Amino acid sequence: MRGGLHSGTILALIAIARSAAAQEYWEWKPIEPAAVQSGERLPAAAAQSEQWVPLKSKVAEIGSSPYVGTAGAENQAESADKTQPVAFQPTQDGAEDLLSPPPAEDEPPPAPAPTPPRPSAPPTDVRPPLPPRGRLRLARAPNMFGDFYFGSTEVDFGFQQNEFVAATEEELLLITQGQHDLPLGGGATRMNPAENNSALPQQRLFFMHNYYHGSADGIGNDGTITTPNLFGQVSVLNTSGRSQSFDRYTIGMEHLLKNDGASIGLRMPFTSRFEYEEDPFAARTGVRGNLNVFVKSLVYRSESTAIATGLGFDLPTGSDAEGRIFQTTYRIENEAVHVQPFLGVLATPTEVWFVHGFLSGDFALSDNPIIVDGPLGPSGRIGSLENQNLLHVDMGGGLWFVHNPHARTVTGVAGILELHYTTTLDDANAVTANLMRTMPPLTERLTLTFGNLNGRVDVLNLTAGVHIALGDNVTLRFGAVTPLVQEDSQFDVELQSSLNIFAR
Repeated sequence: MRGGLHSGTILALIAIARSAAAQEYWEWKPIEPAAVQSGERLPAAAAQSEQWVPLKSKVAEIGSSPYVGTAGAENQAESADKTQPVAFQPTQDGAEDLLSPPPAEDEPPPAPAPTPPRPSAPPTDVRPPLPPRGRLRLARAPNMFGDFYFGSTEVDFGFQQNEFVAATEEELLLITQGQHDLPLGGGATRMNPAENNSALPQQRLFFMHNYYHGSADGIGNDGTITTPNLFGQVSVLNTSGRSQSFDRYTIGMEHLLKNDGASIGLRMPFTSRFEYEEDPFAARTGVRGNLNVFVKSLVYRSESTAIATGLGFDLPTGSDAEGRIFQTTYRIENEAVHVQPFLGVLATPTEVWFVHGFLSGDFALSDNPIIVDGPLGPSGRIGSLENQNLLHVDMGGGLWFVHNPHARTVTGVAGILELHYTTTLDDANAVTANLMRTMPPLTERLTLTFGNLNGRVDVLNLTAGVHIALGDNVTLRFGAVTPLVQEDSQFDVELQSSLNIFAR
């Protein structure tokens, strides 16, 4: 019974399979609306319920080729939304056995997982970023104050008026002579690279104010004006000399480059107007100084020492200088370009002490033309004034009286003492104009000489100042400069103040 029943069941299944050999099979599963819109033929009930999906395969005739059906309950238990195809193959007695799925076609081996790129080694020439200001002693070391003023050109003049009283004789009627200073660019040219600077590259904005007392003489201590009196005799009037003081205001910035290992800076000065008039002469200049551009780069740096080299350029953006002697006018045009190589050193041997220094040169690459105009001929360009080349040696140091980086306002107070020496490297260049006119019976002669009439110059100044740190990024500084050698001094006394705002 059991065997017969089993054979009958198999024959019934074969009959069912033959009757459905050419029909499509449908699987019950949710479908997307797009399947209905694709135009595929669906049974009426399936089209309405959107729950029948064609398997896309035809059932082959029994005994000729296998056909593909749907997996049974076992596969549905493994994945509710994925159908696994199975194969039926005929046997010799016409029965079919359910076999396991055929082996899958050969598939290419999976691609190996990509190897993550190896991190590249850091460049060997990149320096680590500088520490925050106020935390490490090298970063918080004060800038140098500086001292320099070398902006005046001396003008020496002599005017003589004679009257012919006979064919071979002439009588002296008037002699006027004197000397005065005439600064180019308002007295703000050839800025020393050491002024408010450090060997350490910085990211900052800054403002400086310099007051120079007695920086230019109107006539000079030896100046005289000689005039005839009412009786036709020559008298001499000794003048006491007229001294001028002026202010210089400088705005500037410094920007870090190359991973904090270098920087570029700009300094633009302005001055109070330099002007005086005392018959028979007058002189004046404008308020715009020369733009100073500098670049510097570290050649050595440790936690306590920094050494940098740099190059500065003094560009002739400042005002011209002009004057008048009687009716003759003259003008010195500010056209000289200067290049300034320098070496800077900063060291902080302890948390309290610091030292700094600069060694720099100032070399003129071009000259300043001199133009003369007036009734005494000839008029026009009479020559060019060559500025003397300079050598600066600046050194100083100080100590911290107060250092508390965690304070709210004043985080440090330091005292600074500096010594500054400047000397000329070549002899002075002077330009002389001899002007004359004859208006019988009068003859007038005018001699003008421009340049550094003292020849070589050696300047030695002492600077003392106090440096106040406000937080980590702001410094306020006050200083005073006095000449140690009066013979070649450029001023009687100088007062300084500066404000630095650091970005980090």
